[in-house]
Amino acid sequence: MQRGVPASVAETVAAHSYEASVISGILASKVGVNVERAMALAIIHDMAECRVGDLPLYSSAKLGGVKEDIELKAVEELGLPKQILDLYREWVSQETAESRVARVGEKIATLIEARRLRSAGYQRCIEIEESIKKQLNDLLSRSEYAFLRKASEEVAGPLTR
Repeated sequence: MQRGVPASVAETVAAHSYEASVISGILASKVGVNVERAMALAIIHDMAECRVGDLPLYSSAKLGGVKEDIELKAVEELGLPKQILDLYREWVSQETAESRVARVGEKIATLIEARRLRSAGYQRCIEIEESIKKQLNDLLSRSEYAFLRKASEEVAGPLTR
């Protein structure tokens, strides 16, 4: 496992998606957007990983839009009902307030897990924590995500580096 975390300790995709969903629901309630929709988007956000796998951040960054295209195709091939496929497309597009809440909720869930692992003695997880804090700050500095800054800090604590 990356950062020296053994598989028996590492968070599962299911646990991550669940926590991201709960956090997204909390954020949504704080900022006044549709709680159920934000939670649904967060719960399905990693659906492509069941076909594609979880790529390391470096690989994902290098692939850019190609990764999203591959993941969308993989999800489309699952034969899901249109309503679920539409939710996944909404997650990818990031055009709704709820999808933005879910994106931030997912990042906060990753940040919280990195902090848990560090407190359990996996000090190399500080790299994940710092990377996620940077990603969150970059997102929250964009005008379309700015409405989430205060609520995000209420849930995750200060995000400044």
